[in-house]
Amino acid sequence: MRVSRLALVLGVLALASTTWAQDAVEWFGKAVYTTNSDEQIYYYRKALEADPSYHQAAHNLAGVYYRKGHVRKSIALYEHLIRNARAYHQTFYNLACCYARVGDNQHALKALTRAFQKGFQDKKLLERDEDLAE
Repeated sequence: MRVSRLALVLGVLALASTTWAQDAVEWFGKAVYTTNSDEQIYYYRKALEADPSYHQAAHNLAGVYYRKGHVRKSIALYEHLIRNARAYHQTFYNLACCYARVGDNQHALKALTRAFQKGFQDKKLLERDEDLAE
């Protein structure tokens, strides 16, 4: 009898997990297909509520925050991605831009160095990026 209950509980948990993941993907899709930044924030946050490990939603949300001028929120999300080993070269590059924008050149340089270590190669972007100009 215990085996049956355990199997039932595990089955319900698996089904719930699948539903949460589907919800996250749906919210993410809505965010991607709107140009309204307030809606994007809402949808990406809903995706993260449904699946807190959805790193692409967190990365995209950080970008929206950055474009809206909420740079500290962007920094927090990028740092969260880095702490959870979900960062790639663009994460570090974007973090460097955030730190540069708030005047923290020391952290900007560290993040930019990590971006190159992780494979960032777009030197033309670097040359024209206004956040990193100084």
